[in-house]
Formats: sequence, C-alpha cells, structure tokens
Amino acid sequence: MATRVDAFSKIVFAAMLAFIAYAVGRTVWSADVAAKSGDCMNNMKEISEAVFLYSQDWDQCFPPADKWEHVTSKFIAKGKIGEVFRCPSSSSSYGYAMNRNLGCFIFTRSPLSQPSEIILLFESDASVLDAFGDAQQLATNRHLDRPNFVFADGHAFAAPGKAITDFQWKRRR
Repeated sequence: MATRVDAFSKIVFAAMLAFIAYAVGRTVWSADVAAKSGDCMNNMKEISEAVFLYSQDWDQCFPPADKWEHVTSKFIAKGKIGEVFRCPSSSSSYGYAMNRNLGCFIFTRSPLSQPSEIILLFESDASVLDAFGDAQQLATNRHLDRPNFVFADGHAFAAPGKAITDFQWKRRR
C-alpha cells in the first residue's frame, strides 16, 4: 500500500512541478514580449522625433515617403541607426514604414484636421529601407497583435490590429 501512495505522491509532485514550470515559462515569455514591445515603442518615438526635426529644417514639411528613413537618420545617433529602424520583434531587416499619404505634406500651409488620428509611422514587415504604404503593409502579428503606431501629432500608441479602421490613413482638411 505504501508504494501505491508513494507512486501517487510522486505523480502529483511531478504534475505540480510541470504546472509551475509552465506558469514560470509563460511569465518569462510575456515579460519578453512586453520588453520587445516597449523597445519598439521607444524606437518609434525616436524616429518620430527625427521626422519632426527634419520637418523643422524643411519648412514644416514631412519627409518624402520614399526617402524618409534616409533623410531622418541624420537626426539619430550614428551608433543607434541600425537598431532604431528595426523592430526587435520583426523578422525582417527593417520594421517600420511611413504613411504614403503624408510624404512631402506641408502641414503649416494646409493644417491637418485631427492629426491625432492620422497615422504617420507604423510597423511593417519591410524588407527595404524607406518603406512606405498604408494599411495593406501593416504588420499586425507583433506584440500579441498590438502593433505600434505614431500619429501625425507625434503621439505613439499600441492598438489591436483590428483597430486600424478606426484610424485615418489619408489627410483631410
């Protein structure tokens, strides 16, 4: 009888250890995902600062969509350029794209209506420098399906991939 109880105790103990290992593993994985999402958000904030610094030099004009990374990289520390323009969760060489509808847009001559709702930068599975596009190029499979965005007023936000229809991709006056 004692061997049956001992065997049962060992099985219960092994099951408890397996559950604890699973729970710890999920916690570590979640922390890793959260850290990468935070690093990505910081990258996008740094890039948006570079975009707005560029616009100050060019009469309040956003950079051309097909050269935005190239022309804004001079506003980012030289040793950080490679890591800033790449999302840590991206499998591609680059991780971000600019909204094609805002390239070369001069926002002092024609103010944007609701700039806090117009996407400026977004996560993309870009394989080239200076990627640009619209909702079709959005990478929604990162950060637990909550990609990061930077809006035309400069604020950054992580939103569910399904929420892209709530945001504006075209400028309205």
